[in-house]
Formats: sequence, structure tokens, C-alpha cells
Amino acid sequence: MPDGVRTRGQYGDVNEPEASAVVQRILGCRDDPAYDGMTFGVVTLLGNAQGRLIEQKLLAVLGGDEYEQRRIRVGDPYNFQGDERDVIFISVVADDNRSAATKKADQQRINVAASRARNQLWIFHSVDPGALHADDVRGHLLTYAYAVNDPQAQAATLEEKCESDFEKRVLRDLLRRGYRVRPQHEAGGCRIDFVVQGEHDRLAVECDGEKFHGPQRWEADLRRQRMLQDQGWKFWRVRGSAYYRHPEAALASLWERLDELGIRPAVTAAVPEQQSASPVMSPLE
Repeated sequence: MPDGVRTRGQYGDVNEPEASAVVQRILGCRDDPAYDGMTFGVVTLLGNAQGRLIEQKLLAVLGGDEYEQRRIRVGDPYNFQGDERDVIFISVVADDNRSAATKKADQQRINVAASRARNQLWIFHSVDPGALHADDVRGHLLTYAYAVNDPQAQAATLEEKCESDFEKRVLRDLLRRGYRVRPQHEAGGCRIDFVVQGEHDRLAVECDGEKFHGPQRWEADLRRQRMLQDQGWKFWRVRGSAYYRHPEAALASLWERLDELGIRPAVTAAVPEQQSASPVMSPLE
């Protein structure tokens, strides 16, 4: 947004307007009876300086007692490993594409940050997702969060990558339950119909439509699966004939498998009115 800008502070890069917007939103939640008894956490995605700034501002307006009562924690994603809060506020900090977050470590940090909320997630950003590198995981997070506000738009975008009506139907079932799904994912020189992504694990989902899966194709698919399993991939398959006879029964074991692997639905998000630091909000459950 126009007034969100990253500057060099005493301890590193900060985004003052974004920090102020986070603090004001926390105060608004504190005063809302719907948040009574809920704990708050703030995750910053760039360095430690933004966290220090937000912590100072919060202590100044809340005082130490209320800060402790809400179990407020402020820090980068590593500070929240194995920890959760009822409501998480993410400060992206970045205001441009000076340094793209495209590494595996960046993806892990974003996954941790976005999965620390039990009930609600707010994302405050000053950068336009479209201005970030195409592979920047921060842009992926923001694009996903805005798209979830319109499930039909999200599904339509992902359905374009599907190769059959069968795949589109399974995709809709996954999205309807809130899972993070990547269609036609490339791995080991092969393509996987869907990858369902969790915080610590992922599952390859294959849709075997009889029209395209004769005996030779079945043998090739199994060889490909064994090769990817040797690389650590886990698979779940469903036949088109079983799905079209009884979709719920055909997918029952998929939900069980995802649960066994600890792969949970992502927090659904809704976009509120535009504000200075562009927050993206997930609804209070």
C-alpha cells in the first residue's frame, strides 16, 4: 500500500506503517468480546527488527500484565516452532522484490508462520503479490489467502491445470475441505495429478480414469510410483469407476490417510475492507 514502506531501523529493516496496523488490529480484537480469552501471536517474515518494534508498541499500549494474560508472543517463524496461538498476525515487512524468497527454507518458514493459528490468521502486507518473483513463497501465500475468499475463483484457476473431468471433481472435493492442493506437480521427471501439502508432510494423489489407464498405462504408472516412493513420496490412488459409483465412499480412505500423515486443511481466509497495511483475514471460527 502507498504508506507501507520498509526502512532501516536501529536493529534492522522495519515497516513502521505495517507495525502500527498490526498493533491497531490487535487492540481492536482485544476490545471485541468475540476474542475474550483468546491468545495472540505475531510472526514477522523479515529479520528480527520488525518483531522488536511491534513488541515495544504492544507493551506501551497494553502493559505487561495484559501482554502476559494474552500470552502474546512476537518473533520470526523459528520462534513459533511447535507453538500455536488462537489468533496469529503475520507481518510480511517487505515492500518490493529486493530479495525473492524462493528457497526451500523460505517455504518452510512460510508454512510454519501460516499454520500457527488455531482459529484465525491475519496477514499484513505492503507489497503487491504481483510485484514479487513468480516463485516467491510470500506471493504464493498472499495469492492463496485472497483466492480462498472466493472458492469458485480458486477452483477455476486450479481446474485449468487438470487433465480430465474426473480430476476436476476430485480437486473440488479437496478444496471444499480446505486442503492446499497443487495439480499436475512435477517430480523426478514425472507429473503427479495432485499434491496435498501439509506443514510437515505431503501426499501424492493419483486419479486413475479407466479411459486413459489400460494395462500398459497401469504398469507404467506403477513403475513411476515405485520410483517416486524410493525418493520419499507417499501415494494414494482412486479409480474413476469407484468414484463415479459412490464419491464419498471412494474418498473416505483419502481423508483417513491425510489425517494419519498430519496433513490438515489450511486456514480459510476472507478479505476485509482495504486498510493501510492491506491485511488478509481468516474468519473467526
